[in-house]
Amino acid sequence: IISNRVDIWTDVVLKLQSLTYSNSLDEKTISIFPNPVTGNFINVEFDQFQNETVIIEIYSAAGSLILNKSYSEVKNAVEQVNISELKTGVYILKAEINNEIISKTFIVHH
Repeated sequence: IISNRVDIWTDVVLKLQSLTYSNSLDEKTISIFPNPVTGNFINVEFDQFQNETVIIEIYSAAGSLILNKSYSEVKNAVEQVNISELKTGVYILKAEINNEIISKTFIVHH
């Protein structure tokens, strides 16, 4: 189990090294709601990123990639992401926009 976690984190670190993390993206420009989530969907508000390509990844607290979804030329300010398969726990949503990353933490409570 420890070996798998090391491999996962190594993969995440290598992916992040090829991207730029920048404070130029105001974290308020992406929001997730409701938080905590009690239903089957979480809403991701892209606000200022319409017509951009956005890649959403959801990771467990242990670092496992749970979901990977790409939105080409975002048309809606708010997209619903199906999280019905997620168990109660803490998750990290990572959004990649123009090779920059925004991360948000959310809680699922079923």
